[in-house]
Amino acid sequence: MIRDMMFWKDEITLGIAIFGAVFGFTGMMLGLYNAWAARDLRRVHARVMLISAQRRNMKEPQPAFEVINLSVFPIGISEVGIVLGWRRRRQAVNPVAIEQWPQRLEARDALTVFFDVSALLAQDQRLAGVYAKLVSGEVIDGRGPELKLVRRMFGSLRKP
Repeated sequence: MIRDMMFWKDEITLGIAIFGAVFGFTGMMLGLYNAWAARDLRRVHARVMLISAQRRNMKEPQPAFEVINLSVFPIGISEVGIVLGWRRRRQAVNPVAIEQWPQRLEARDALTVFFDVSALLAQDQRLAGVYAKLVSGEVIDGRGPELKLVRRMFGSLRKP
């Protein structure tokens, strides 16, 4: 009888030890995940796209840059532009209807920047993408669904 009680005591102790190890490991993994998520919240998350949008008092849509702030804090945009060629050279464009730079972009907000199309037509290089430069100096590259369409459109306009 005493031997049977000792056996059950060892089994219960082993079960509690396994239970503690599993929950300890789970707690450690949740702690690592929370640290990673907190680190990720402090990073700038933004998207830059080339879109086709309609301006006020204009009938036809025009190409524009759209910068979307996906962060949980506001960011400042100091310039937007195009990326040219395989060397990825950046060139800022002259925005239309923007009072001054930098522009403050609140969390989960978007900024649409219209630009002069002749800036693209004057370039002999291939349009590789778009970018937005933040006040902090960080550069966010982007592409968009309209990029191929704009490449085709401007390629056909350049040919005599």
